[in-house]
Amino acid sequence: MRIRERPFLWIPCAGPLVLLLLLVPACFGLEAGGDCPAGEVQCGGRCVSLMVSSSHCGACDHCCASGEICSDGACLQTCPSPLTTCDGACRYLQLDPSNCGACGTACQSGEVCSSGQCVASCPPPFEPCDGACTDLRHDPFNCGACGTACSSGEVCSSGLCVASCPPPFEPCDGECTDLRLDPSNCGACGTASPSGEVCSSGLCVASCPPPFEPCDGECTDLRLDPEHCGACGNSCSPGDVCSDGACIASCPPPFELCDGECTDLRLDPEHCGSCSSACSPGEACYGGACSASCPYPLTDCNGECLDLLMDWRHCGGCGLECAAGEVCNQGICELHCQEDLWDCAGSCRDILSDRAHCGSCFAPCAPGQVCSMGVCTLSCQVGLTECDGTCTDLSNDPEHCGLCGKACPWGAGCEDGKCRCFSGLVPCEGDCVDKSSDPANCGDCGFTCGQDEVCSSGLCVSQD
Repeated sequence: MRIRERPFLWIPCAGPLVLLLLLVPACFGLEAGGDCPAGEVQCGGRCVSLMVSSSHCGACDHCCASGEICSDGACLQTCPSPLTTCDGACRYLQLDPSNCGACGTACQSGEVCSSGQCVASCPPPFEPCDGACTDLRHDPFNCGACGTACSSGEVCSSGLCVASCPPPFEPCDGECTDLRLDPSNCGACGTASPSGEVCSSGLCVASCPPPFEPCDGECTDLRLDPEHCGACGNSCSPGDVCSDGACIASCPPPFELCDGECTDLRLDPEHCGSCSSACSPGEACYGGACSASCPYPLTDCNGECLDLLMDWRHCGGCGLECAAGEVCNQGICELHCQEDLWDCAGSCRDILSDRAHCGSCFAPCAPGQVCSMGVCTLSCQVGLTECDGTCTDLSNDPEHCGLCGKACPWGAGCEDGKCRCFSGLVPCEGDCVDKSSDPANCGDCGFTCGQDEVCSSGLCVSQD
């Protein structure tokens, strides 16, 4: 959000007698012109903003009616959220140095207005422009530099005036904004989230879903956001990126830098395959390509195809994040990985067969290669078969038992390429069950106990 005009004093449209007495040439048919700052024109010998002046709303001498205010060059009955009416004009109290935090509260000389408070300097990534803290990357009136205004029809993206916004951003009042996260434009331009709510996936909600945290009404990932790295308001220095909540000079592999964030182009639906490629709604990103669904055994978590058995951010279920110092081992947060697996930034990985961690953590194989015994090769060794880029033994792999993608059910292992139930369990319609205690298969496959019964020693008995 930014303030869209420079502060000035004007007198709202009044009767001719009052205007003559005050010698203010408003609404008298004077032409626009003169040498004015960007975003303002000369009306009646003064530089004014046609966006907010109730005496010159949208054009010189176009006066708003009594009780109306001027917003975006149009006369309105009330100011749209989050603006506030101050002396007949819509003002953004979070950034306006003449109305900082409240109407009429002006910052002192040398101060700027930031988050409704007069401060000595702007927090990064904001810069002071005429006493207001503005984001030069997105402000169409100060695009790339103070006073550099974009032309009509253009928007400001990454400090450059462009004809259209790159995905997933949309143009709102000349600014490229993310409708999924912006509390001032949540789901649609001009749709502001009520006080106390945040914007998540284009909906105004009471709280952010994990692993996101609320920062200024926006759900943000403190592990990756360079403007809120590790904590709300903790901005990284220019040139640095945010990785695991810390500002660093460059992204660790396999991550790439996109818009100041370290992202995995193989999995990120907003940057799928490249920084400028976003998946459509409902699609997920896997292997750098958008698809309608995730391949087995991965699960779609907010558009990312993830392995819930290994991902510490989604361990055992989407959004179930392991605590600091823990790793995700077979879908359970533990202090250590099981034998033969390596701790790779919180995920337990088999570096002998994992294409993303082949031979060591974060050592990915090139496209078309597979990981065999910790070495990236073009084909698997004798006795192993390539399944989804991994060399596996179909005779004993429970996820690829006998065939790629043929997974054994819960309670079963893979022996000689066939799924076999563990001791004490028997097969029932493709599942391994305990007939002595399973209320859905009590004593025999498909024999279901009643609602008030339990299965004990293969018999349905009443709980009373």
